[in-house]
Amino acid sequence: MRPIHRWSTIAAATTLAAGTLLLPAGVASAADVTGTGDTVTKHIDFGVSCWSSNGRFAPFLNGNNDSTSKWGVEIQAPKLVTAGKEFEYKITLDPVQMRRKDAWGNYKGNDKHPTSWVTAPHEFPDWIREKIDIAIPSGAELLNYQTSSDDAEITRVDYAGNPSDSGQLLRVWKGQVTEGTLKTPTGNGPNALPLPPQVNSRVHDQEIDPRSGLTSPVNIKSKTQWPVITVTMRAGDEGSVIEPSLRSADPHADEYGRPENFFTFQTDWGTSDGTADVDGRILSPMSIRCAPRDTPNAGTVNAGGMPLTTIPVVGEAIPGSYRTAGPTGGKTCDWTRTDTDANIVERGTTLDSTTVTIEPTDGGFTTTNCAPWNPVNLGTADSDAPKIPGYNFTGAVGVDLQPGSYLSNGSSDGKKSCLWSRQDGSGVTFNSGTTITDPVTVTIEPTDGRFQSLGCGDWTPLSQ
Repeated sequence: MRPIHRWSTIAAATTLAAGTLLLPAGVASAADVTGTGDTVTKHIDFGVSCWSSNGRFAPFLNGNNDSTSKWGVEIQAPKLVTAGKEFEYKITLDPVQMRRKDAWGNYKGNDKHPTSWVTAPHEFPDWIREKIDIAIPSGAELLNYQTSSDDAEITRVDYAGNPSDSGQLLRVWKGQVTEGTLKTPTGNGPNALPLPPQVNSRVHDQEIDPRSGLTSPVNIKSKTQWPVITVTMRAGDEGSVIEPSLRSADPHADEYGRPENFFTFQTDWGTSDGTADVDGRILSPMSIRCAPRDTPNAGTVNAGGMPLTTIPVVGEAIPGSYRTAGPTGGKTCDWTRTDTDANIVERGTTLDSTTVTIEPTDGGFTTTNCAPWNPVNLGTADSDAPKIPGYNFTGAVGVDLQPGSYLSNGSSDGKKSCLWSRQDGSGVTFNSGTTITDPVTVTIEPTDGRFQSLGCGDWTPLSQ
């Protein structure tokens, strides 16, 4: 992986390793959902395989009111983060239409069979004791976490589901209650349901534990929108990566039918659990456990069990002038400067040593196959020295202008672009750039052939 650097607000010299990328300093945020700034939004579609204590269960309905196991998740995260700096990312599970089993164990939607039927007043159960687990990624320190709902709680827990300041997971739930069974494995949390949620159970959960936890109750369309999860972290060491994900990597989490699955819940008939309806059907709660697998027997998890995004941790660098000895490995040394909107303001390629000046107004700098860039002092503008015309000039190096470093304050009129280029002896451009109002410094090497400037203010030599 290429090393990456950000601007530093500390005025100190630093050597830029080959392959660096510099971006503005500051706290990274996921507020930019367009993906055009420092953040990116990704949507990941995936399927879930859901086990229930009454067989496999497809938990959702699609737009045609047919059963489906398709789901999705959105993540908003920084494209890059600076080592030691705070940043945040947001995870949002797609809203879904819940699919519920009736007393026969059939899969039906609530909008097809309303609960108001006189002959079956408890035709469909609520979903209760829900939990959603996301992994705390390595490579960063957890600072804060919250949800967008006052009704949902978020807790740091360990793999056993117990609250812990050193836990590896963040769990969205309520009252720290989760589903559970008397069969092994029983549940994943301190308040897993202590009764067997299985068909023909003659005991209802209200007699043992009346807490329902996080709930998606029956309504006209059984629509559910889980809260947005916002996580704030401090980035770790430069060169590492941070990979937010749903829970799936720890032992048993990605296995079919495990209480460690990232999404689990219990169906609930209220005080009618364990009783019979008017037709003699037993109303029984069921545990539901969903893993990001295309099928229960799939050899691996799908995209929902993989990292949702990868956030490189970058180092810090400083605006200034840097010189490289040229390419490494027999290839050309290539570099690019960009503005804060990621527009290219300079690009170049060379087989020789060269100097680049990164301006304070720059947004980024990338370099490939170059020897380390070492800081150099180019001096200050010498107003008494002969200037290079900037508006419309093409000159031969050593004849019409001398090698050295030159500063232009940008466009000659402050409105149109200032364009400049360094060329070889045949007039082929190998380094060029553009600016309007931002100053730019160009270092012309003795090996250069020509220099061209269009629409720029005059170029003032720099001297020690």
